[in-house]
Amino acid sequence: MKQPIASATVGGSIPTASTPMRIASASKWLFGAYVEQVRNGQLSQADLKALTMRTGYNNFKYRLCVKRKEKKQAAMTVSECFAESGVLTAGNSKYDQQDDGKFHYNGGHFQFWAVQNGLENITTIPSYPLTPPRC
Repeated sequence: MKQPIASATVGGSIPTASTPMRIASASKWLFGAYVEQVRNGQLSQADLKALTMRTGYNNFKYRLCVKRKEKKQAAMTVSECFAESGVLTAGNSKYDQQDDGKFHYNGGHFQFWAVQNGLENITTIPSYPLTPPRC
């Protein structure tokens, strides 16, 4: 029987199918499950580093990828969103060497993984079944 990669509960009770959960956290679980599925459970060190949020790409700001004014809104690819930067902030693709290997809760780790693993041109969630990325 396969052992889980990680398992823990902090505070409160153990989550169940009816436990409310913030979508940002739930989407990270789904992304991790996707990576494990396309790798057939054989995760590389780079996969583990990204999924445990230790890549050094911890500057991702979702707001840089969503334009507030309707006239400016256009579909962005994963790669375009990763490359986006703000006037007063560093870009989503900013790499912090001193943070490489350290845990930082941020979606930039997943953006980086997606760009590196064949998902850079996706603009919306693909329909099932997902085609494994080129790796």
